[in-house]
Amino acid sequence: MTSVSIIICTRNRADSLKPTLESLGRLEIPDNYSPELIVVDNDSTDGTAHLVQTLRLPKLPLRYINEPRRGKSNCLNTALAAAHGEIILWTDDDVRAPKDWIAGMCQLIVKGEADITAGEVALAPHLERDWMTPFHRGWLADTRGLPKERLPFGVNMAFHRRVLKAVPSLDTDLGPGALGSGEEILFALQLKQAGFRIVAVPSVIEHHFEPSRLLYFAWKKRAWVEGRIEAYYCYHWLHGKIRLASLRAQFKRLQLAWYRLSHGPVAEDREGCAVEEAYLIKYLEFFRGYANEAKRPRNYELKGLIRRH
Repeated sequence: MTSVSIIICTRNRADSLKPTLESLGRLEIPDNYSPELIVVDNDSTDGTAHLVQTLRLPKLPLRYINEPRRGKSNCLNTALAAAHGEIILWTDDDVRAPKDWIAGMCQLIVKGEADITAGEVALAPHLERDWMTPFHRGWLADTRGLPKERLPFGVNMAFHRRVLKAVPSLDTDLGPGALGSGEEILFALQLKQAGFRIVAVPSVIEHHFEPSRLLYFAWKKRAWVEGRIEAYYCYHWLHGKIRLASLRAQFKRLQLAWYRLSHGPVAEDREGCAVEEAYLIKYLEFFRGYANEAKRPRNYELKGLIRRH
């Protein structure tokens, strides 16, 4: 019998969580599989606790855990400590899963052909836009068009519990509630560094995120996050040495100001963002973030698997 723990972390998103849980309740449970669903609530105030504690999924035992410490990484670490499963299956609180998702994500791990599987992620049809480029899709975690030899995204990822002996936890300086993202990517980088086998599988999760993520102001925020998390990786994990980071940040600031002056203002509630502007924001924040991080002791040995402190 193969035990599987499906993990979802959430905070104040009961409206999107409910159809996600209902979707998971319709999953086919393969023979010789014993699944559980764990929802870790990051101290929500919107009725999430009542939703999860009263929802009944006939085929899928559901456990509710409240994690009061702010941050998705804290929630994921709490979930990993509480999970009973031999295989851990991650997703988000705004998805729709195919009925054969458990088998599709876990069978190669069960067969011993993979330690980690990277599933596919597709945008929900109502979120598709003609203006989207591969750049936009990549930042929305849409895997279509990405190479098969890629890192997994946490929205559709499975791994055997044995990997936690090498990489036991997620970095609480990263992720929503901290720098905004990057916690699962660093975890995946560490797993790859440890030599575990990552295999892409065709099982597709449909992502139903809030349409507000497509607005100009949200792209600017995402670019800020991308720059800051890359600065964190560069300094703390890769031990990169960026000379004159503050001066280079000033240069990027001037480039960004000139770009905006020459292209004119953009309404905050308009959808999309020019790729050039997004990159200028990202690298401005990369240099600014590196200058800030470099004031601290490094959190890891070079490409380390366990945080120093």
